[in-house]
Amino acid sequence: MRIEPQAASRLEAIPVALIAQSVTVLAQNAESLRRTIDAFVLGNPLLEYAPAGANPAEALDIAELAVARRATLAEHLGMQLRIAERDPEVLRIGRMIIESLDKYGYLREHTEDMLRASHASPAAFARALAAVQALEPCGVAARSLGECLALQLRARTAPEPLALEIVTGHLEEMAAGTLRLPGHAAEEIEAACRLIRSLNPRPGAAFDQDVIHYVVPDVRIARSEGGRLCASLINQPAPPAIVPHYMEYLKGEEETQRQYVRDNLMQARSFLFALKERAETLLAIASLAVAVQEEYLAAREPGALRPLTMTAAARKTGLSLSTVSRTVNGKYAEFEGRVFPLRMLFTAGGKAGHSREAIVRRMRALLSTANGEPMSDARLAALLAAEGMPVSRRTVNKYRNAFLKIDN
Repeated sequence: MRIEPQAASRLEAIPVALIAQSVTVLAQNAESLRRTIDAFVLGNPLLEYAPAGANPAEALDIAELAVARRATLAEHLGMQLRIAERDPEVLRIGRMIIESLDKYGYLREHTEDMLRASHASPAAFARALAAVQALEPCGVAARSLGECLALQLRARTAPEPLALEIVTGHLEEMAAGTLRLPGHAAEEIEAACRLIRSLNPRPGAAFDQDVIHYVVPDVRIARSEGGRLCASLINQPAPPAIVPHYMEYLKGEEETQRQYVRDNLMQARSFLFALKERAETLLAIASLAVAVQEEYLAAREPGALRPLTMTAAARKTGLSLSTVSRTVNGKYAEFEGRVFPLRMLFTAGGKAGHSREAIVRRMRALLSTANGEPMSDARLAALLAAEGMPVSRRTVNKYRNAFLKIDN
């Protein structure tokens, strides 16, 4: 498959930032791309998950298609915020607050610094902070241990006034064992302290865990009705869709809201373009590799691997060498129940229509028949040439030293 030359001129008209995003997306495999889409959708209110081919206006609820994996704290809170809030200002500031939380769920940044960074009024910041603090796990976005525990107490069906009084003004005394409150019996104080100790002082800690990632193939190789091997993309996450809900804010009077929607709309379109380019490029390169290596795939014999370097693939598809390399690296293919790196269909170097792997394999076989007798590079080159592999003595020496480690 060959990509038309005009693709290069089309790319020249694309903004630099958009090209950079396309390069980043292109390098990701199916599993990492799924995580990237999750993060992008959670951070951009103009995007929603939608099944392939669906009407964007009929996009599914964000929670319905959340990927079944352990989310980070920021992803978990971001998804809830997207569901609970529609005000662009609250979403904008709320996302900034969520991204500023430490691994335990605390907001350690000073309020004055966050007000300057978010260009928000104190009232708007307070609304966003309250929205984040209302999310689960309860206690996140607190500025102190006392506030964290107070948020959890206030969320209870039957708040305990004495426990709330202790966490808001007497935590140090409680920790030191010197807590005395006039008008309250020791038993009453101890019961309140037991309740406080049952609360979670680190509500975000449960999300601070490593995630195990598994190999997920991007390409499936199968026979067509005509018997030829063909490549198709599998396990690709459905691209999100732009929903029109926020477009009304473009007509609003608040310039901050209009700019926020404009910025997110531009980012959303750029991201969707990058996803489309990735799919088309991956399919083009995989189809080329399958067409060249059909005999190798059918025979499963290493000797059947035909020469196909990254450089040759770039020349045949009209893409750059770096684009081909990013597309192939880290991707896996599935063929007749076997999963293997897509890179296995490519060779490195080679001469006269034979892959480097095939030449090295034949050199090893010839050396093994020498019964321990020294065989010069010139002799090896002559034997290879007699078998239809015309390789120079210099190339034989290079392959011998690099891959065989056998003395002359």
